[in-house]
Amino acid sequence: MYNLNLKKQVRRTRNREGVLCRDIEFDAITVETTRDEWKQYGKLITRNIDDNWYYHGIDKICYIFPRDYLDEKGHGCKYKNGAVTITLLKNFEYFLVCIHKEYIPQGANLKEYVRDVFKYIVYCTSVFKLPVKKTVIDYRKNGEITETEYPENNVTTPEEVFERIYSQRKLHSIELCFDMHLNLYRLFNPDEFNKSSKCGNTLYSKDYRVYESKNRKLSMLCIYDKAEQLCKKKHRRIYCTLWRFELRLFTASFTIMKNNGDELLNRSYEELLETLEPHLRRHIRKLGITFDKFLSALPDNQCWLRKLLSKL
Repeated sequence: MYNLNLKKQVRRTRNREGVLCRDIEFDAITVETTRDEWKQYGKLITRNIDDNWYYHGIDKICYIFPRDYLDEKGHGCKYKNGAVTITLLKNFEYFLVCIHKEYIPQGANLKEYVRDVFKYIVYCTSVFKLPVKKTVIDYRKNGEITETEYPENNVTTPEEVFERIYSQRKLHSIELCFDMHLNLYRLFNPDEFNKSSKCGNTLYSKDYRVYESKNRKLSMLCIYDKAEQLCKKKHRRIYCTLWRFELRLFTASFTIMKNNGDELLNRSYEELLETLEPHLRRHIRKLGITFDKFLSALPDNQCWLRKLLSKL
């Protein structure tokens, strides 16, 4: 059985010098579930047990939400053994929810699956709250008080809580990954890429940008030593050569990804690849990268990637 709770939460913001800038107080609704319900929804995002996703798949599907919908106790946490991570963006006005590769079934309808994942997050974790009222005390303006009401969030059932929270999402990015037992660095001209001094031989396409606002446009293509990355970041040893060819799609660059992404994701993984193919090809052509050596060495199990790149 679900319980709806009306809680008060306070978020304090400080400047770089540590001086208190604002107190932000929320009246907000949260959902609590019993252990049986937690188990029911937990089954929706179980880890993949087959190997279909090993050499290629969706590495991440990420959504962006307004910061006001973040439960202050839940941010920055991992849930379901890594299925979902929560990340605050630098301006603190938004946060990301990223669903990870190991938990994304390739044969499922992605739109329906994403909805099930968010049911688990809303009903069974402390990630979200539903704000009803927001009071801001701004100490930079002599304690000026501003109040904001959310009448549309005055709901009475857990299902309504879910729908209100879910309606706030916007698709942020989709990362496609292709893993190979090849040293990919030798198959490309490094001069056609940006190299990372922090990540060894990692290659980034040259579409990376930093704007005056300090916002960044990340590179669409990233090629790196996956075995080395697993060793350094996750302390996992891979006793073979393993490199990753990663395509990172952001809504700022791909109009097909605008808004919540429901239309795009209303299909399986294989169908998603076919839908994205012409859009990816147009963007890859602009990168000025030579793929001849890579195509000649590409394994047979990367047939879709071969089709994508051979038609450039």
